[in-house]
Amino acid sequence: MLSAPPRRRQDGIIKGMEEIAATFCRALLIGAFLSFPAILFSKAVAGIIAWFNHRDDPRHAKRPPDIP
Repeated sequence: MLSAPPRRRQDGIIKGMEEIAATFCRALLIGAFLSFPAILFSKAVAGIIAWFNHRDDPRHAKRPPDIP
């Protein structure tokens, strides 16, 4: 069944386009503000994991240099 063409207002804008544009802008803003904390969090987690791996590595153990 064919649907009716989108209804246009007198100014030529299709009804509902403002809501789509506002939703898209809102999604972009939320993504922009959440990306920086997400990057910081992922770097912190990677640093913690790297620190544990470095700490458990026998090559970096704190012992006197004459003991093999």
